Amino acid sequence: MKVIERHKYNYYSDWTHNNRNSLSITSETLLNALHGTPEFTIYAPEAGPARQLISDVVLQYQQVLPDIDIKYINPELEPDLMRELGIGSTNALQVSLNGQSEFIRQLNEQEITNAIQRLARSTDRWLIFLDGHGERKPDGIANHDFGEFGKQLDKKGIKYQRLQLADTPTIPENTAAIVIASPQVNYLPGEIEAIKNYLAQGGNLLWFSEPESTTNLTAIADYVGVEFLEGTVHDQFTQAQRINDPRFIIVARHPQLSSNDNFQKTTLFPYAKAINTKSTDPWQAMPILTSSTQSWVAPSSQPINVPASKRAYDIGVALVRTVELPDKQTGTITTSKQRILVIGDGDFLSNTYQGNGANLDLGLRFTNWVLHDDQFISIPARTARDIKLEFSETSKIIIGLGFLIVMPLLLAGIGARIWLVRRKR
Repeated sequence: MKVIERHKYNYYSDWTHNNRNSLSITSETLLNALHGTPEFTIYAPEAGPARQLISDVVLQYQQVLPDIDIKYINPELEPDLMRELGIGSTNALQVSLNGQSEFIRQLNEQEITNAIQRLARSTDRWLIFLDGHGERKPDGIANHDFGEFGKQLDKKGIKYQRLQLADTPTIPENTAAIVIASPQVNYLPGEIEAIKNYLAQGGNLLWFSEPESTTNLTAIADYVGVEFLEGTVHDQFTQAQRINDPRFIIVARHPQLSSNDNFQKTTLFPYAKAINTKSTDPWQAMPILTSSTQSWVAPSSQPINVPASKRAYDIGVALVRTVELPDKQTGTITTSKQRILVIGDGDFLSNTYQGNGANLDLGLRFTNWVLHDDQFISIPARTARDIKLEFSETSKIIIGLGFLIVMPLLLAGIGARIWLVRRKR
């Protein structure tokens, strides 16, 4: 008897515009970098169309990771389970990873991938915003605060809290990085010493400074090997982009911070401070934000007088060094990379300016890099052009006149003709 072997080969091809029925490269990169495999549980009736719709979205992830397990539960047969889970709707999607789970409210790639990011992040690492000196608040609603940025941190699963060094002079051990967000009042000597001790132990730092600030953080700047120039950076190139104020700096090129980094979007920085780096070992410095060659530095309040001598200025610098520290449990020496970002502007992430260009995406990129979460890159929401109608101004006028004048006259003519025909009978 001859045995016939059967093989099944699956081939997928997405011909839609922008490949909206396939995962983006950024989502694929995230899935391939995960420690563990996510699981999906679909709560939807077997006969309803919702199950198929949810399955179509989830199968895109399974195409990238075939090991992903997809479970189906019929809510009509499990009412007790639905009440226990607190699912108000009969259609729901649950994502599980590493013993944690989350329900997805909006079934799109951005929401699902962000949920996977949140579940994949460590639960005992915190981003600490130093407070008590007029800093920008990550949960604040004022124009100068970082409230909208803080909402994005929540969506990405980045846990943060504010800390006053005057009340807690020692930075907690589970701090992944600290943020100095444009303080307006001088730090106390003991607070500066606490920051230096944290940095000496290999702590990561995200520092937003401002032109003509009154803070006394020179000791921190000297420790990491940077120097702030007095005044505000002006850029004549800005006026060529139809922005009248040269104190707004446009940055279109962003060097890679890591191998997973491919940020190529335009960002806008109002009232930025220039930064010089010193050749101080063991720090390795790299400019990450630079104005055009048509720039100069002058006080913010000074009238705009374009000098003859202009050049490019760095308004953002990344600093890295190798730190060797003894492990508290084993006593062995461990090696780690310390990361510091010094940005000469905090306004670009404020509630007022975070919507300009890709400022918000850039802030998340900086945060992920400082936290050593290079694989957790921002996932953009993708839309297709073929599901949106766009008309020129001429077309809009023609359509408007058609509905306002032509169509009523046409209907009136038809009505008059019918009236005349019936009258002759």
